[in-house]
Amino acid sequence: MKYKTVCIVYVILAGTNSLFFLLLPNLSMNILQRSTNEVGILTTQMAGACALGLVLMTWLSRNSTDPQLQKIILLGNLITVAILVVVDLLAIRSGAFNWIGWAFFTGDFLMSVAFLSLIFRIHNKNIILTNKMQ
Repeated sequence: MKYKTVCIVYVILAGTNSLFFLLLPNLSMNILQRSTNEVGILTTQMAGACALGLVLMTWLSRNSTDPQLQKIILLGNLITVAILVVVDLLAIRSGAFNWIGWAFFTGDFLMSVAFLSLIFRIHNKNIILTNKMQ
């Protein structure tokens, strides 16, 4: 996959999730068959706001051809979704997520793989270009 394609897929997936968490926290929790109090609603909205920030940075960088900027965006997103993979599994295991948690896990896992593969591709491309210049 190309950098721009991965960015667009991430923006669609994470953007949708972040908007639901930010604007409709109760509905988001109801989909997971969870209820929450005021603190849980605030926490859900904060998570949505943070995710929306990453989505915005990713969207604005989607047309970049600068490999350094691409690696920074990819690494930041990789760290985020890799942590989410672990959190998703813990939530599924503990019963905090219902079966829909597997959709979150799958999406986060596949985005982790996509980000990691692009980081390696950009890194290898830079090594090849550097060797050709010498």
